[in-house]
Amino acid sequence: VEAKFLIDSFLKVVGHHDILRTTFELRDGELIQVIHDELSPIIEEYDVSQVDEMEKESHNILYHQARAPFDLKDGPLVRLVLVKKGTKDLDVLVSMHHIITDKWSMRVLRQDWAAYYSSLVNRKDVEGLSRGMRYLDHAVQLKNRTIGEADLDYWKKKLSGLTEELPLDHD
Repeated sequence: VEAKFLIDSFLKVVGHHDILRTTFELRDGELIQVIHDELSPIIEEYDVSQVDEMEKESHNILYHQARAPFDLKDGPLVRLVLVKKGTKDLDVLVSMHHIITDKWSMRVLRQDWAAYYSSLVNRKDVEGLSRGMRYLDHAVQLKNRTIGEADLDYWKKKLSGLTEELPLDHD
């Protein structure tokens, strides 16, 4: 695995998907999605190949990077972390704010990243990119879908007995 190709192909994925260049801001009390033409992800590279306990050090770096906060207003909401442990040995972390991702979009991201990576490594045109529904289209579709009575009944039953107020002070 080549770090340069991983980074370059990841940047192409970010350029391809609007949601990865998105920030959020409050306007008149409403949370508004702002899609930027360009917004580079946070990219952090570490080299622990000369450290005595490289596995432990790599784990510590990834642990802390996975928990690092994101700034919804200024972004970016995507972070790529590469930890070099040897000439061809890398640990990789992709971290995103949960507001811009879900299981469906992670699958698309992995497929597109692999396609871009392969095209760079093999010096060929990119193939296999997601050409179907974009994340934004998917989100609009979910927002506009009709909830059936069976779904409503399920959740009413599942949530019955809960109090209206939930404590939010879980530090």
